[in-house]
Amino acid sequence: MSKAQEDKERKERFYLDEFFRTLSTKPESVKRGDDPPDFIAIIDGKRIAIEETEFHSSATGANGHPRRAIEEEWQKFQKLIEQERMKDSDLNKVYGRLSFKCLQVPSRNEQATFVEELLEFSRGRLKSLTGKRSDFTSFGQSFPLLSKYLRKFQLSTVCGGLTWEWNDGRWVGLSESELQKTISGKLNIARPTNAEENWLLVVSGHQLSQSMGLPNVEKLRSFNQLNEDLVGGPYDKVYIFQYMFESILLWQPSDGWTEVRKAHFASK
Repeated sequence: MSKAQEDKERKERFYLDEFFRTLSTKPESVKRGDDPPDFIAIIDGKRIAIEETEFHSSATGANGHPRRAIEEEWQKFQKLIEQERMKDSDLNKVYGRLSFKCLQVPSRNEQATFVEELLEFSRGRLKSLTGKRSDFTSFGQSFPLLSKYLRKFQLSTVCGGLTWEWNDGRWVGLSESELQKTISGKLNIARPTNAEENWLLVVSGHQLSQSMGLPNVEKLRSFNQLNEDLVGGPYDKVYIFQYMFESILLWQPSDGWTEVRKAHFASK
């Protein structure tokens, strides 16, 4: 097995375990399936086939760039910030959380100056940090790029890492076409003959491109074509699991969409 396949399987199992934890369910056993399905779980003595798929959005940010491309740019930018931050011993135990306006990352020719402003601003606030998080939404004329790009900057000495503020993902809506694109290929998979139930698990994971906002039951029930496709499909249950919000929505032929676990906003 290739490393890429090992990583894929490891990630799939991680999300499945997190799903069961959030669902407050402890299977008697879980093992890899014949692909398809991805997994076979024994729950309350019942043999359940589980096919897992990740949701990715094609929606765009402020400049029309796909969120997946924005995320990749942020990851490169984050490495630059960390590289420069670690050169300053005063900032080694200080952590920041960056919340960008409209998910817009500084352009590449602005990034070095942005980092200089960010570290200078952070050094100037060290004495005021008391261990609790401090939030900054105004940066003044001395920090024009921070003012241009940041909606909020949080500094702390007790929580980890320069990260993207994932709560920004809540404003992103979910369209029927995007969810159909995620699910459509899975509807053609034949129902396993050696399982009493067949589930589809749609994962909205930790990446920005996987954020689907907070779709509610009413919104999902309005996706008429999608729901018709599900009725004619091979699944007894279709779950949407939003890992970052610990939210679970469930579709069943008899009840349509219901909310199993309400979203919460504790950061991970």
